[in-house]
Amino acid sequence: MLFIKKGNSAILSLFHQYRGNTPRHNEERLQIPYSVLNFEDLMDILFGKVNKSVELGFSEKVIELKEQSLKNLNFPGIDTNSITVDSPIPFSLKRLWYELIDNKLKTFDDKIQKKAALLKTGDPNKLKPPQYKSHGMGSQAPFKNRSAKNIIRQLNLIRTRLLDRRFEFLLRPGIWEPDYKGNVKTDVDRLLASWLGQSKPLTILDLSGVPSAVLEKLVGSILKIVYESMFWGREKSGGGIDRPLLIVMEEAHRYLSSDTEGLASRTVQNIVKENRKYGVGAMIVNQRPSEVNETILSQCGTFFALRLSNPNDRERVRETLPDGLTSLVDVLPALRVGEAIVMGESAKLPMRCRVSLPAENHQPKSTDPEVSVAWSSARKQEGYSRIFASWRSQNPRIKLDSIDFEFKTE
Repeated sequence: MLFIKKGNSAILSLFHQYRGNTPRHNEERLQIPYSVLNFEDLMDILFGKVNKSVELGFSEKVIELKEQSLKNLNFPGIDTNSITVDSPIPFSLKRLWYELIDNKLKTFDDKIQKKAALLKTGDPNKLKPPQYKSHGMGSQAPFKNRSAKNIIRQLNLIRTRLLDRRFEFLLRPGIWEPDYKGNVKTDVDRLLASWLGQSKPLTILDLSGVPSAVLEKLVGSILKIVYESMFWGREKSGGGIDRPLLIVMEEAHRYLSSDTEGLASRTVQNIVKENRKYGVGAMIVNQRPSEVNETILSQCGTFFALRLSNPNDRERVRETLPDGLTSLVDVLPALRVGEAIVMGESAKLPMRCRVSLPAENHQPKSTDPEVSVAWSSARKQEGYSRIFASWRSQNPRIKLDSIDFEFKTE
């Protein structure tokens, strides 16, 4: 079972846990190699939608880098003539950025553009661009590069993403990050083994610390890896037919919204419509069913409906039920905490049941703060300098002995 969730687990002895941001001592950092994503999805993460001419310029370079990587790595079963921009072959994003920015900034001392007017070489590993002489006016040297494409905005966005710690899980994925030549220390099979091949039956990918702006792309990337591996491995012993997999997606309305068609939503639609016959199931957990994509909900066979008071949410549940069961929706506002109506393929007849809570020390830390207690207690000295240091470093658990900010005005 693969569990994508927000918060802490209540099944301590059965899971192996990964955290998307600032893992604790008993957790591993969640890392996803970007090279397994389709070209369109990766470009959307890096700089969004672009016109066809810009997309063509990047795709040609990506194919070139993947072909060079294949020569060094010699992956089995790959025909060199069949490589496409979507082939899951590692390549260096830093090299992609550096060679394209170098081509854009390059100037020449001669009109035939053979002698580059280079002042200082850059450093792709540190994302420092090269420096060239400024181009002259009219027919005066130095001359602009005639083959340069107008992609400076996209290149700047790629550099920003590579430096942004929020995207570190994907664009700087540790041992899965290719070097400048495209070589990797470890292949993606080790990633799948750590997620799906653990001795413990439950793997938790905890994304509670991931900002909402990044969450949809992170979940989409995870689901894409699982979906593609189970689809192409359907004839293998590790595939979903011999070892069925259930993907549980909590807080689903955050990344499976009916208003957007992002990577996560598209992939889950493929899973619920196609992957069941390959041994991959999906459980959608959310508090606002009215905000979840309608196609995804319509493919669910069994429903556990807890207390719902919002009329829009109740109506969405009513739309997914057979005509003879729609009256059950009327009792949803009256359910107690922990009560649920179970209906669908797993229940011969709809039933009302009570969910047993785990032991108190195993319950998730997701309760609301005790406002009256906090407000009535003595006020503690706030460490706002530490708060801002956590914000600036993008690490909520950063430990700082002392921070003193002194501002002087003249």
